[in-house]
Amino acid sequence: METNKVREKLIEVYTKSLEENVVPWRRTWTFESPVNPVTGKKYRGINFLVLKSAELDDPRWMTFNQAKQQKWNVKKGEKGTTVEFWSIYDTETKKSVDFDDYNDLPLEEKLTAKFKLNVKYYTVFNAKQIENIPAYVKVQNPIKLNDIEEKFLPKLIKNMEVEVVHNNGGKAYYAPLQDKVCLPFKENFEDGYSYSATLLHELGHATGNKKRLDRDLTGRFGSESYAKEELRAEIAASFVAGELNLDPNKAVDDENHKAYIQGWVKFLKDKPNELFKAISDAQKIANYLEEKGELKLMKKNIKDKGMER
Repeated sequence: METNKVREKLIEVYTKSLEENVVPWRRTWTFESPVNPVTGKKYRGINFLVLKSAELDDPRWMTFNQAKQQKWNVKKGEKGTTVEFWSIYDTETKKSVDFDDYNDLPLEEKLTAKFKLNVKYYTVFNAKQIENIPAYVKVQNPIKLNDIEEKFLPKLIKNMEVEVVHNNGGKAYYAPLQDKVCLPFKENFEDGYSYSATLLHELGHATGNKKRLDRDLTGRFGSESYAKEELRAEIAASFVAGELNLDPNKAVDDENHKAYIQGWVKFLKDKPNELFKAISDAQKIANYLEEKGELKLMKKNIKDKGMER
């Protein structure tokens, strides 16, 4: 199946990058997030990572028919990239159910046989593979460092109800039993971006608390469960960092960073399908962080203020 080949390619790219000591999901922020210019929707989760691995400097991707409807033409001989879309299908009403609506249903109803998980595959083409499409005009992200430090992060910490404490130990970590994020004093970081990126990463771990998204946080360093959790938090932080115009490479790595990378290489080689489970969980983490940080509202307020000037 074509989609399996796409996943295999992503694993191949990721493994090669990690063996070269490069964290690939951090590198994905070289350019803007992939978006469908016809629907206006951004590609998320695995589709985001698959399209970013192409490393093209035009973020616009669409199907052949969508391009045709706009009177744009896919260049002859161009090969598309497969993306996947998952949905919940109600076999009784013969309709797809929105994931948010499905999640709001009582557990006993969600477990009934009438709901089926469906996946559809689409082939999309980058704007660079299309003729007659207007030149891309890069949209400047209006979010600034002070917006992150003074609005998003304080709101996120408050709504997550997690304690953040600063120490002189030089280490940043999340303590599950105390439900506490610990990190060095802000002045010990290179700059505000480094501090914010590191804090965001640790808050990603904090979403795993039982009162939040309830993930297994019992793994010790070097264990498989520890590697899984670090992978989820890493990718999730990169997803949110892009929305914040925050470079995830600014996150301060501790002395275990090389060990993490070695663990991920082994992880991807031994259990490649776990990568896609991690990506799925990372998207849930990112959604949670964006919701609790009231990112949509912050963006709207910034936009409204910009229009008033």
